[in-house]
Amino acid sequence: MNKLGLILILNSLILFQGFSQSLVYTCSIAHEQKINAANTGFNPLFASFSSNPEAEILARFQLEIKIFHEKETQYSLYVSLWEDSIVGDVYYKKFSLADLFYPERIFIKGNILNNELEIIHINIHDKKIPESRLVFDTVFNCIPSSTKWQHQIEYLQFYFNPLLSNEIEKRIKKIDNYYLNDSLFFHWAKELDKINLSDIDLLPLHKFTLQEIEQEVLLYADNKFENLLSSSNLDNSAYLKKISSILNRIQTIKNYLNETLPEMDEMLFRKAKQFESQNNTEKAIYYFRRALDYNPTHCKSCLSLSHYYINKKEFVKAISLLSRLYKDSMQTVENHTIANELYDILLATAKEQINKKDYYSAIKTLDTLGNYCSLMPENFCKATHTNLKTIAIQGIYNAYFDVIRQAIRNNCFVLSINYLQGLELVMENNGDSLQANNTFQDVFNQLFKKYSQSTNQKIAKKQYTNVISETDEFKNALDSTHFLYPETLFDDIYTRCYTNLYLEKVAIIEEMKSQKKLKYIEAEINILEAFYNTHKQYIKSISEPIIEKEIAYDNQNELEKLCYYINNKQVSASDYDFLDSCCRYYQLKENEIFEDCIDSNVINTKLIPIIQNGISQINIHAWGNEFNDAINLYIYLEGCYKILGLESNKYLTQKLNDSKLLLETRSCNYISQLLSDNYYQSKQLIEKKEYVKAWNKLKEIPESYMYCKNINYRDSINILLHNIEHPAYFQEIHEKALRYIMLQFYSEGFSLYEQALQYYRQNNVKSYGLNCKELLHYIESSNRTSDFVSLCEYYIEKQDFSNAMKVMFLSTLHHIPFEETQNKLGETYRKHVDSNNQNLLEVINQYSFTKEHLPFLNAYLRKGKAYSLYFISKKNKKLKINNCLK
Repeated sequence: MNKLGLILILNSLILFQGFSQSLVYTCSIAHEQKINAANTGFNPLFASFSSNPEAEILARFQLEIKIFHEKETQYSLYVSLWEDSIVGDVYYKKFSLADLFYPERIFIKGNILNNELEIIHINIHDKKIPESRLVFDTVFNCIPSSTKWQHQIEYLQFYFNPLLSNEIEKRIKKIDNYYLNDSLFFHWAKELDKINLSDIDLLPLHKFTLQEIEQEVLLYADNKFENLLSSSNLDNSAYLKKISSILNRIQTIKNYLNETLPEMDEMLFRKAKQFESQNNTEKAIYYFRRALDYNPTHCKSCLSLSHYYINKKEFVKAISLLSRLYKDSMQTVENHTIANELYDILLATAKEQINKKDYYSAIKTLDTLGNYCSLMPENFCKATHTNLKTIAIQGIYNAYFDVIRQAIRNNCFVLSINYLQGLELVMENNGDSLQANNTFQDVFNQLFKKYSQSTNQKIAKKQYTNVISETDEFKNALDSTHFLYPETLFDDIYTRCYTNLYLEKVAIIEEMKSQKKLKYIEAEINILEAFYNTHKQYIKSISEPIIEKEIAYDNQNELEKLCYYINNKQVSASDYDFLDSCCRYYQLKENEIFEDCIDSNVINTKLIPIIQNGISQINIHAWGNEFNDAINLYIYLEGCYKILGLESNKYLTQKLNDSKLLLETRSCNYISQLLSDNYYQSKQLIEKKEYVKAWNKLKEIPESYMYCKNINYRDSINILLHNIEHPAYFQEIHEKALRYIMLQFYSEGFSLYEQALQYYRQNNVKSYGLNCKELLHYIESSNRTSDFVSLCEYYIEKQDFSNAMKVMFLSTLHHIPFEETQNKLGETYRKHVDSNNQNLLEVINQYSFTKEHLPFLNAYLRKGKAYSLYFISKKNKKLKINNCLK
C-alpha cells in the first residue's frame, strides 16, 4: 500500500473516532388499556376464561422515546414500545399468554421540540407493531447549542387482534404443556437444598431465601386462570402432588427457623466459647459481637467480651457493655466478678500512677472510673476513688508550686507568674481558689522577696536600664493577673533607676563642660530635658541626695537566724534555698562588722557540692539546647561564687569557666539562628500590618544574648524595633480598646480609644497603613444600642455635652431606643448650663430638633410636652424663614 493510501486511511480513522454517539434525551410514557368481557370483540375470548360478565384485563405498556447525538449537527430519534404488566395472570409470560394479550397495531400523534420549536412531527396511523417493537425511527439535523428537548404526545392508542378467540385452543395447549414441565419444581428443590441448617451464620439469610421461594410457589399455585386447566382434558393430580410436596418441605424448614432464630444469641455464644477453647481469640470475639447484635444485653456475651476488653485495657468499651447490661431491668446478673474486676483494676492503676507522681494520668483514670460508677447501679462503687482524686489533684498543685519555686530561684520572675496563672486556671477548673491557698501566699511572698534582692543587686551594679526593662515586663505580667501586689515596690525601683540615670546624664554634661566640648553640649541638654519630662514623676529633686536603699532588716537578728539555719540545716545537692541563705549571710557580713558565726566546714561539705551539682545542671541544659535555663543558672551560680569568695578554689573556678565556654560555643549559633528567624518573621508580620505581633516577636530575645559577641541581626533588630515602636504601641492600645468595647467595658474602652486616637494623630501612625476612625463614627458602624447609650453616658460623665448631643442626634437618625438617656442628658445639661449662668435657649439654639427629641427637651426645658412641641415648631419655622432669606 502506498503512502497516500495509508494517510487517507489514517485521516478517515481520525474523523471516525472524533465523534461518538451520545444519548441527549430519553423519556418513558406510561399507557394503560382495558380489555373486558363487555367488549363485543373479546366476549368469546373471556367466555373461555371466566363466567364473570364484568371480568377485565388491564394491559400496561411503556412508550419509550430516545434522542441520540450522532455527529456535529446530526441527531437520531427512536420510538419503541415495551410491555409493563398485564394484571390478571402473574406468570403470563411463562404461560405463553404474552402474545395473546399483546397489542397488534398502534396509533401515535405528537411532536419533538427543541427549545420550544417543533423539530420532528410524529404521525403513526394504524401501524403494525414489529417484533423489534421499534415503531418509529428517523435521522434529522439540528444546530447543537444549549438545547432543551421536549415531547408532546396528543394521541396514543393500541389495538388488539379481534380474532384472538380463534386461537384459544392453540394457546391452551401451550399452557397444558407448561404444567407438565418440571423445570420450576426442579429449580425450587435445588434452592431449598442450598439451605444448610447446620450453619448458624447463614440462618438469618436462609429465612429471606425461603420467603422468596415460598412466594413464587404460592403465586404459581394461586394462578387466577385455573379455568384453563379445567377446560383441558389433562389429569392434574401429578401437578397437585408436586405443589403439596414443595409446600410441605418449605413449611418444615420454616418451622425450624422459627424455633431456632429466637435462640441465635445463645447459639452464637456457644460457638464463640468453642473458638475461645481453641485459643482462637479473633473468632471468639467475632461471635461474641454477633451474639450481642441479636441481643444487646445477652448476659454471658457481655461478660465475656468485657473480660476481653479489660485484659486489653480498653476500659471504655468494657464500661459501655457492663453499664448496658446492668441497666437492663429484664436481666438479672448473678456473677459480679467481671464488674468488680474492672473497678479494682482502674483503682489499682490510679494508685500506681499516683505513686509514680503521674498525677495527670491518674486523674484521667479516675475520671474513667467515676464515669463507670455513675453508669452502674447505686452503692456499686465505694468512695475510695473520690479520695484518690483529691490526692491526685493536690499532687498537681504541688508539682506546679515546685516548678514555680525553681523559676523564682533562677530569677525567672515572669515565668513564675505565667506558671501561677496556669495553676490558677487548673484550680478554678477543680473548684478551688488559688489566692485562698496558704502555699500560694508563701510562694508569692518568696517571689517578691527574691525579686527585690535580685533588683537591688543589679542596681548596685548600676544596671539601671536592664532593671527598668525587667521591671516593666514583670509588672505587665502581674497586671495581666488578678493577683494583689505591692505597687509601691515598683515605684521605688523606678525612682531609684530613673534618678540615677538622670544623674549619670548630668555627670556626662558636666564632664563635657570641663573638657570644653561645647559643640555637643546643646544636643545632650535636649536629650536630658526630654528624658526628664518623660520620667519626671520618678526623678527626685536634684537637691535631694540619692541614697541606695536596702530593705529594712534588723541585720544583727537576721545574721543570728542565718547562722543557726546554715549550721543546722541538712541539705541536698539541689538545695538552692540554702545557697541563697549563705549568700545573704556573706552580703550582710561584708557590709557590717560582725564575728563569723558559721562552722568552718560549711563551705566544703554543703556549699561546694550544691554549686558543683548546679554546674552539672548547666551542662545538661546546654547540651539539651535549653540555653535560657542554662544561662540563668550560670548567672545565679556565678553570683554566689563571687559573693562566697570562692575564686581561690581552682577546681571550682575551672569547672565554672568550662561551663561558660560550653555556653558560648553552643548557644551563640543557636541564638544567631533564632534572632534571624525572629527578624524575618517580624518582617512578614509588618508586611501584614501586624505590628504588635512583630514587636513581641522581636522582643523574644533569650537572656543568653548578652554573652554572644559579633552576633548577626543585633543592630537590624534594634533598628526595626525603633521603626515600629509607634504603630505597635498604637495597635496594642487600639485593639485593647476595641476588645473592651466589644465586652461592654465601656468606660475603659472609650478612654483607651481616645488615647489611641490622640497617639494616632500625634505620631502620624496613618503613614504605616493603619486607620483609626473617630470614636463616634466607630460606634455608628457598630449600630448597637448599648454602644450608643454608653458613649452618651461617657460624654455626660466627662461633661462633654457637645459630643453627647452628637451621639443623641446620631442615635435618633438610626432609630436607636434612647429615651432614658435623652432624659439623663437633658437633666445633666440643664444643671451644667445653670451652674455657668447661661441662657437655656441660647445654648441649644444651634441644634435642630424633631419630635424624636422630646424626652431631651422635656428634661432640659422642664415646661412640658406642649411647650417642647411649640419650641420645635417655632425653631423649624425660623429655620425655613432664614433659608428663604438666604
